[in-house]
Amino acid sequence: MKSPISFTASATSLFKWGYPAWCFLLVFIALTPLAQGQFATNLSLPKTNFLSHEPLMATVTLSNRSGGDIVMTGSALANWLTFEVTDVNGRSLPSIGLAQQKPFIFKAGTTIAEKVRVSDHYGVTELGAYGITANIYHPPTKQFYTSNRLRFNVMDAKPFWEQPIGIPAGFPDAGRIRRYSLVLFRDVERSNMYFRFTDDKSAQTLATYELGPCSVSVDPTATLDSDNKLHTLFMAMPKLYCYVIIAPDGKLKKREYYKMTETSRPAMVASGDGSVSIQGGLFFDPSAPEPAKKKSRPVSERPPGL
Repeated sequence: MKSPISFTASATSLFKWGYPAWCFLLVFIALTPLAQGQFATNLSLPKTNFLSHEPLMATVTLSNRSGGDIVMTGSALANWLTFEVTDVNGRSLPSIGLAQQKPFIFKAGTTIAEKVRVSDHYGVTELGAYGITANIYHPPTKQFYTSNRLRFNVMDAKPFWEQPIGIPAGFPDAGRIRRYSLVLFRDVERSNMYFRFTDDKSAQTLATYELGPCSVSVDPTATLDSDNKLHTLFMAMPKLYCYVIIAPDGKLKKREYYKMTETSRPAMVASGDGSVSIQGGLFFDPSAPEPAKKKSRPVSERPPGL
């Protein structure tokens, strides 16, 4: 492949020998891919289907292929990374603005991954299909690079369990009535357990987030303790149960896992004093390293007679 310099020389020769202007245009078009190779962009979403009011996280992966360091800033001190979100009719949704992004030096040949909670800046709570692209500003050329376009769906499901509570003293908005809800959201490949926290008077959704995969072969259980904390136990995968505690402010307080054994299965038990505990099964830490397997002894080391 010829270098940009040799292409420029060829274009000059065209004019020298009286070739028409469109010949130079062809040479310019041949150079265009070189100019467009400054950034390599990719937009990704963790999944395609989202529960209404669930946080929508997008990851933008960007590689600097310009051959030099770039000070990343936006046009007129705006953000260097923005998004375009469209509804099912192709109309762009208005943005309430992304958080101000600080300038940084983007080293040549490096790759960065920027994670943005898009749902904080675009109204994607309505049910339906959406499209999303990322726009990255290239300061040296003052041009925008557009990422691949992705589609996602916002869906909803009815809670299978819900309970209103009074917010105890010591938490924000103490005395107000809020509602715990557990939702089983069936996606394409699996079912997931979700928690939703709403204001009982205004019906405003305060929080919605995933607790983990849930097997529908065993019914989940849920209860409250004396402090109005929510406790729920559900099967995350065969023979493995997930135990979750959520505080009265709607925040996740604890998540643990228990394995079934040959003699018992984990069960959630509420005591007379208002406490809740897990009985049966075996506590399991998925982050703990697997125990080393014992090496079998060779036949020569066996005791006599065996």
